[in-house]
Amino acid sequence: MNAINFEAKKLGLTVDALGKLKAKIARLKKAEKELETELKEFGVAEVDGKTFRCTISEICRTTVDYKSICTKLKASPYMLETYSKTNDSVRLTVKAHKKA
Repeated sequence: MNAINFEAKKLGLTVDALGKLKAKIARLKKAEKELETELKEFGVAEVDGKTFRCTISEICRTTVDYKSICTKLKASPYMLETYSKTNDSVRLTVKAHKKA
């Protein structure tokens, strides 16, 4: 086997390894989302496990499309409100317990 074929085969193995890793990450992200949904739907602000603590906070986030506003040249308060987006969401934070 010449060096070019060896490198191509090695790269093929690298591609396969990356593909397998990405598939595993996708499965883990799906499992993570399911667990987060379960915690959020339970309706509590904090939960302690044996190793980890989870805090759940409802937040309201507003973003403004300033690029569109600037394009209009004059940004009145009405324009700022028109191009603002407000989203309600729930923030979930998981941290390991501090060891004494």
